[in-house]
Amino acid sequence: MADDRYENSTDDVAGKAIEQHRVFLEERMDSDSGLLDKLLANKTLSRKEHTVIKCKDSMYDRNGLLLDYILEKRKGDSFIEALRSAEQTHVANYLNANASKDENELPECFEATHRVLRIGIA
Repeated sequence: MADDRYENSTDDVAGKAIEQHRVFLEERMDSDSGLLDKLLANKTLSRKEHTVIKCKDSMYDRNGLLLDYILEKRKGDSFIEALRSAEQTHVANYLNANASKDENELPECFEATHRVLRIGIA
């Protein structure tokens, strides 16, 4: 049962965006390039959670478990800030800009931007 005190919080809005775009996040965010460390540093993740996530074999499993923790703890805003700090601003911007859109409707420039950022050109 949802806690009513979070109903209008910004973390609730971020949590809804994360839930709505979960598949997008699992496939495209890069939890291995500093994101987990940022979430540990800002105390969104405990050391144990950080270690359990890092022990997962596939990127999809790591990302899925990370999102589970974020949603369970209602730390959507901290997650989005950590994305920005870990130079994944394109993913954070996508979440903020597309909170009410269908995850299959990616902006035309997103795929090219994501490819460029993943290979380190930008």
